[in-house]
Amino acid sequence: MRRILLLSAVLLLVCTLPGCYTARNSVPSHIKSIAIPVFANKSLQSAVEDELTQKVIERFQSNNQLRLAEPGEADAELDGTITTYTNRVYRFNNQERADEYIVTITLDVGVMDRAKNRELWSQEGIRASATYLISGAQARTEADARKEAVAQLADILLSRTVEGW
Repeated sequence: MRRILLLSAVLLLVCTLPGCYTARNSVPSHIKSIAIPVFANKSLQSAVEDELTQKVIERFQSNNQLRLAEPGEADAELDGTITTYTNRVYRFNNQERADEYIVTITLDVGVMDRAKNRELWSQEGIRASATYLISGAQARTEADARKEAVAQLADILLSRTVEGW
């Protein structure tokens, strides 16, 4: 008995040390599928909703915890709206010319439990940003930065959906 208590204490101590991470799946057991319709787009940037929707779908497919389904057939539905898309100067060089820009995308998102007709989670103002240099060895385009910000948002939505309820 003493050995079991000692082993339990050691395991508890080890798992409370910094850096110890335990993955947990907090998807309710009755939810087996999710629908991801095309995001609404209130920004002035065209086609960003298609890029984001596709990347979110890819993330959920690769994660494989929830099966993708059509909106009328899914146990849950992830709905979102792109509220803003900005591309602005991030930094000036010594000649006071813009040499780095930042792309920022902001979303309002929610996941509904269609089986129980209740909201599982929602959040306004989810934001991701990426910068790009317009010249030099590390030069990139706005499209490159947008793809990076979209990928960040897809990761956030997957994580929040399967781990954060």
